[in-house]
Amino acid sequence: MGRTEATDLRVVSEALRLSGEAVRRVLSEAMERDGRVRGAGLDAPSFMASLIAHEWYHIGKVDAIVRRAGHAPADDAHYGLFDWKRPPAATPE
Repeated sequence: MGRTEATDLRVVSEALRLSGEAVRRVLSEAMERDGRVRGAGLDAPSFMASLIAHEWYHIGKVDAIVRRAGHAPADDAHYGLFDWKRPPAATPE
């Protein structure tokens, strides 16, 4: 996904959907075999945990870059990353 595509919500949504399908397929195949993800050297739960940890690494990088550029995220947006029980605040158009 290129820089201009990364700002198009439809493109990003489709990329996330495809990524989710790929992860589901990899984990399903692992569970149908011996529980290990081919090429990763990990069992399926450990592989999923590593994906989640890697995602948070990127969230931290984005947060650091935004802050260094002088644009601290609003508290509700920032803390909303950790509070999955309530939906995020609507973004202004």
